Amino acid sequence: MMEQPFQRVSTSRVSEAIVEQIRQAILDGQFQPGDRLPSQRELAKMFGVGRSALLEAIRILEQSGLLTIRTGGNGGAFVTAPSIRQVSDSLDLLFRREGATREELAEFRIVLECYCCKMAAEKASEEELNQVELEFNELKELAEKGSAYWQTFLTREIEFHFSIASLAHNRVSLAVLHSLATWLHSFSSQIPEFYKGRMLNNWQAIIAALRNRDGEQAQRLLNEHIYFFNLMRSSTE
Repeated sequence: MMEQPFQRVSTSRVSEAIVEQIRQAILDGQFQPGDRLPSQRELAKMFGVGRSALLEAIRILEQSGLLTIRTGGNGGAFVTAPSIRQVSDSLDLLFRREGATREELAEFRIVLECYCCKMAAEKASEEELNQVELEFNELKELAEKGSAYWQTFLTREIEFHFSIASLAHNRVSLAVLHSLATWLHSFSSQIPEFYKGRMLNNWQAIIAALRNRDGEQAQRLLNEHIYFFNLMRSSTE
């Protein structure tokens, strides 16, 4: 028989206490991704609470991405496998609430994204570099289609930043960068089309540095790219 993982709750903030115990049990490994929690009746008995407080706690855990609720005969509350998307969404909400300028965002990216680019020169496989090259060629094709595809080009250009960062094989860094996606798209959409040649030339040079396994050069080139399109360019507008 499984040892009872939870303790009775004796606080006025009942649902929050339940959330904390279940979250900690998941973090401690008592429940693995895919495991089903005890039934609502069993949980209510373990915590010594009513059904409404328990349902509120489960709702909070579902919204935070820790639990998935399934219905039917084999339904219940199941532990969700953690994902980059969950981390990104949480960070996005935090950044939106706190607010940040384009300059602050660029300064942060220069620290994190450029370091990822440097690591990519060391960690990326030849197959990954080949895939990045294919994505770059698709970016060039979009640029050649003209003004009607400019905003699509800018969207794909931001996604290309993520592709380069992913070569560093650091899930935490990638999650943080993805959390900035909404702001990055918002700021990049203001870039005039006559800069497309410069953007493509920058990326071509960065890819060449990655191919040569020159991390310092790749980092410097991406630094210049981010600096120009987010700091220098904005200061002259």
